[in-house]
Formats: sequence, C-alpha cells, structure tokens
Amino acid sequence: MNPRALGHWSPWLLAADTSLIAAWGAFLYSVALMLLGLGFVIFVHELGHFLAAKMFGVKCEKFYIGFDVPMKIGPIRLPSRLARFQWGETEYGIGSIPLGGYVKMLGQDDDPRNLKEENQRILAGD
Repeated sequence: MNPRALGHWSPWLLAADTSLIAAWGAFLYSVALMLLGLGFVIFVHELGHFLAAKMFGVKCEKFYIGFDVPMKIGPIRLPSRLARFQWGETEYGIGSIPLGGYVKMLGQDDDPRNLKEENQRILAGD
C-alpha cells in the first residue's frame, strides 16, 4: 500500500482513534454497572418496605422498580411501564422512569387533590 494514500493520517492517529473507542466502551460499561448497582439498591430498599408491610398484615397492591407514570411528548404517548405481572394480590413491575421505586399499600392515596380532605379527617379524629 502506498504510504501517501492515507494522506495526513498516521499510525499514531489511528492508534488514538482505537484508544478513544476503547475509552468510550469502558465509560459505557461503567455507566451500565452503576445503573445496575443503583437498581439493586432500589430493589433492596423497596423490598424492605414490602416485607415490613407483609409482616404486619398490610396488603400491598403494587411493587415497582422505577415509576410507572403516563408520559406524553407532543402527540407521542410513551409506555408507562416496561414490564408487569400479577402474583397473588400484588402487581409487580418495572416502570419506565428509573429514578426510584415504590410499594403501594392498601388505602394509600398519594393524590395531592385529596390532601385538604385528608387533613380535615385527621384533625377531626376519624
């Protein structure tokens, strides 16, 4: 091969390109490991809530890793969950927003529109 065919490219630049690719690969691998580790920590944390509720006889309606909120970007509706299945009285799933997780227990109402009514009920002693 004619050495001038490569123009201004040299073996050093080609080596730098492959090391850059290797560095990006290592970075992406590290990010993937970090996300898996974070997911495991979230799973163990939520499992603690779930097992404590079960130990005291509280029915758990949902056990999710990630949040399963409906999302819409313009006219496009995105899925709120990646996977789910029912086992016994509890729905287990993986939400599409991987920023935490939750266990929904029977009677739990997180709707802020009901906050005033809930506070009045608590103050009345019901």
